[in-house]
Amino acid sequence: MKFTNDSMTDFAQTMQLMVDRPVLDQTNLPGRYDFTLLWTPDVMRDTATDTAPGIFTAVQEQLGLKLAATRTSTDVFVIDAATRPTEN
Repeated sequence: MKFTNDSMTDFAQTMQLMVDRPVLDQTNLPGRYDFTLLWTPDVMRDTATDTAPGIFTAVQEQLGLKLAATRTSTDVFVIDAATRPTEN
């Protein structure tokens, strides 16, 4: 994955899609960055040989960042009910 002119908040949002859980930027790193992250999805790592590392390892080894599980408060959007719109 190639990242161009991304902030750490942008990177965290992209990682959220990759790991399928909330990711918050707690780096306090200002600015925008260009970098490439080479990784292999877990489902492909089981069948392929000589592949790039998983995403958690790749982020730590290639970027010097760490994706760590922690508990924190976050905003949540809750939908109580949904109804079909009426015809006009």
